Amino acid sequence: MPLTPTNIEYGMHNWAIVRGCLHKPQGKCPVTNCWAEFVSKRQGWDFHKPELLVKNLLDPLKRKKPTRILVNFSGDLFGDWVDPKQIPNDRSGYANSSLAFIVLDIIKRSPQHTFLFLTKNPSGIWDIEWPDNAWMGATAWDFDSFVEQTGYFLNIPLTVNTVKAKHKWLSFEPLLGGLAGYKFIFDRLRYSGISWLVIGAEDHPLKLPRREWVTEIESACIEAGIPYWEKNNLATLFPDRPLHQELPR
Repeated sequence: MPLTPTNIEYGMHNWAIVRGCLHKPQGKCPVTNCWAEFVSKRQGWDFHKPELLVKNLLDPLKRKKPTRILVNFSGDLFGDWVDPKQIPNDRSGYANSSLAFIVLDIIKRSPQHTFLFLTKNPSGIWDIEWPDNAWMGATAWDFDSFVEQTGYFLNIPLTVNTVKAKHKWLSFEPLLGGLAGYKFIFDRLRYSGISWLVIGAEDHPLKLPRREWVTEIESACIEAGIPYWEKNNLATLFPDRPLHQELPR
């Protein structure tokens, strides 16, 4: 079956390229209970042994109907264990082509789709010009990670390692700390060119952020005109109103 449906509410399908992640063993992930690791245990594969899924590389080309594709949410495509120059052992018509070339070409050949990338390692985002239908995202969870992750998105000439993408977004999932005030958040979002934002709690078991941590981020988004999405796991944090769930535009 081309692509796989996703239970993540803002996506429609998942494109698994390299499953598995080494951020936690490397000390780069603060999440106690990773949902992707939880899924890997349920499905019977080792989350801490990343694996290139060559058979999935062409999946987006098999679907003509437009869809929002979550790229590699079962791992981190831009982790330092992934070599974008590697040449997959593949007979799909991309002989002697690198992984980065194949991924980029498939996105270009699928303009009807929106591809949402997400990484905890934005410094590893491949240094290429991403098409407009590719949204580059980074995960942040507290003040320090917010400053560090958005640093790679700053719209300042000559900034080292600036991500070459028209659309950039942030995921605060899980949100584990406050971000030092509305004004700071507003300025940081504006200068980093963030186009969309997601906020959520830690799952398995549920650990909710403080309500004020969420609302100060959302106030900055409203002021900056940035759409945002509250994950379903925040429902008990806002029993007095419906969740705000706005898709990227």
